[in-house]
Amino acid sequence: MILRKLGFYKELAYGSDDQPSLTQREPLAPDLKARVVAYLESAPVVAASQAICCDYFTGTPVGSQNFQTDGIWVWFSDLTYYVREYDTVLDADFVAGVQRGGGPHVTAEQMREVVASLGTLGQS
Repeated sequence: MILRKLGFYKELAYGSDDQPSLTQREPLAPDLKARVVAYLESAPVVAASQAICCDYFTGTPVGSQNFQTDGIWVWFSDLTYYVREYDTVLDADFVAGVQRGGGPHVTAEQMREVVASLGTLGQS
């Protein structure tokens, strides 16, 4: 299983140079933005962390840095914050998937596959 990275903005500690900049803005229509935020928030946590993530721009703590997935995409939980507060750009394929409807429904078997594939994340 190859997972697609979402929100690994190049400026963040876990980011990578092949990802967009956190400063790129792409405001979504308010109803779509609400759906995207709800989707991101409701996805299962693959790995929980006691580490606190802070706003890149202000240094304000925004919550724990958990790793979430919908079985296709993986992201850190602070992505929701950046979308809500800054309208950071998201992959168009991800947004289209949210628009098609449904929520992140990951079966136990899919979660096992996701956990097993985490080691390959840097290769995608």
